[in-house]
Amino acid sequence: MSEILPPRTTPIIQLLDAEVIACIKRRYHQRLTMSSVDLVDSGVSENIYQVNLRMTIDWLYDIWQRLDNSIFRNSCVKTGLIDRM
Repeated sequence: MSEILPPRTTPIIQLLDAEVIACIKRRYHQRLTMSSVDLVDSGVSENIYQVNLRMTIDWLYDIWQRLDNSIFRNSCVKTGLIDRM
């Protein structure tokens, strides 16, 4: 059976994933906060944090499209996969 990843790389890859996922989560929560503030400003007072599946997918797609390459590069540097450029 061939290995997909070289030995002892799983913790490095997990850290890389964690960095990118943390960035996405921060941006998602910013979107949720902005949406909630907009609802309150428009007079809505109930369920201001309720988001449907379609809205969530649209937000995540937009967040992913806007991720800068530097996020991935910095994560790779932090994990030691590449040298600082």
